[in-house]
Amino acid sequence: MTFLNREKRRKKEQDLRRCRVAANIFLKYGFKTRITFRQAEEFFEDDIYDSIFALRTIDLKHVKWYIHNKMEIDDPIWNADFISGITQSGVVWWNPVTFPTFKWYTIPILAEVFENSPFYGKVQKDKSAVLGKHPYSWKSSPALYLKPSKKTISYVAGVLCAGKVQKYAAGSFVKYKISCRASLKKFGIPIEKENKYWLFVSPFWPALFTIHMPECCRDYFLNMKRPYRGEEYAAILWATHANHYIVKGGLPFLPSRRTVFYKYKNKDGTLKELQKKRVEYDLVGLDRRVKSCIASWIVNS
Repeated sequence: MTFLNREKRRKKEQDLRRCRVAANIFLKYGFKTRITFRQAEEFFEDDIYDSIFALRTIDLKHVKWYIHNKMEIDDPIWNADFISGITQSGVVWWNPVTFPTFKWYTIPILAEVFENSPFYGKVQKDKSAVLGKHPYSWKSSPALYLKPSKKTISYVAGVLCAGKVQKYAAGSFVKYKISCRASLKKFGIPIEKENKYWLFVSPFWPALFTIHMPECCRDYFLNMKRPYRGEEYAAILWATHANHYIVKGGLPFLPSRRTVFYKYKNKDGTLKELQKKRVEYDLVGLDRRVKSCIASWIVNS
């Protein structure tokens, strides 16, 4: 290898190292031209003074490229897939000068979700030009550049996380933007009703995925009264994927064994009745990710 080639390789490795350092800093602290030594010591690998100078002079487009193409977040909850799932219920505004902003309406729980995020992003409630609208934004977040996969449990959890509980005479539903329809249908999750703008599902489904969501979501989706078909779905899936001995709370909203056998009596037996309902509610074709989540609850119950 010639001296010139060695120099090119050394410079390329140095540039990638600086991009990696800058990407980690920006993901946690946002786009800042000046950072404290405490922040610097957390991430810098070599000469801290040289790296701080590089961070102040680095081209932001290179950092964006590095975050999108090289960064992988190994976190069971907060990762690119989870964030991408959430953004299906809003709009991402791309900013060439700094980092993008995610905007959404009428789902206040997401403000708490993002406030607990390990990634930088300013959460604020925006002024609305339309009466009754409640716009929110997660501003200038580098994490929105992370490259996601739509094939993971985290993605499903993100989609389901971005729902709003609505109470009706028939019980509580969770409301999603109509843009989430394709994703929910792909997972095999039943849609109870829909209109031009919104669709409604049983709270059982987001509650099922709360083990892959932040703590505030668990309180939001698990602690509700009269979840529409919550007990029914739980009983059907327990009978299908577990055993005959029912453990109360083994799935979200799963009642006691006595309650299940009383509510779903059949001359051929309760389990036969639940199997019939499984076909009736089209729960036969649940996606493997949903089945995996069911299995996690059963194993830990």
